[in-house]
Amino acid sequence: MKGKVVKQVLAWIWVMLSARVLTMTLLTTTLLTTTLLVPTAAAQESESISETEMALGYYLPLAEQGEPYAQLTIGEIYMEGAGVEPDLVQAYAWFAVALHQGIEEAETIMNHVFGKLSEADKIQARSIAEQHIQHFSPR
Repeated sequence: MKGKVVKQVLAWIWVMLSARVLTMTLLTTTLLTTTLLVPTAAAQESESISETEMALGYYLPLAEQGEPYAQLTIGEIYMEGAGVEPDLVQAYAWFAVALHQGIEEAETIMNHVFGKLSEADKIQARSIAEQHIQHFSPR
């Protein structure tokens, strides 16, 4: 039940705010400080975990469960290198899954990322995207 409520809240937030407007600063200062997002036990035990790592720890499981806006957010985290090493191949793959699930704003970002990849990385990104779509897209 709690997971369903969180998904509904996240969907509402994303409808109200465009993915381009919702920055990591807004994400970490508003969403992660509310009572809806309780940090994991590991995050509670270690103060050295960054807010971005907490966001990744929160959104990655949702993305893997098929939540398209979480998939878009994971793509942004990898694209920006926000708290993780930038990984444009993974960013492309997560944007592709979000687009496959109907998140149209993912297409422009995905194409931008794709243009930055080497030919070898483009092949790898497409392959990973296909795998992610099969595993993480309920459609």
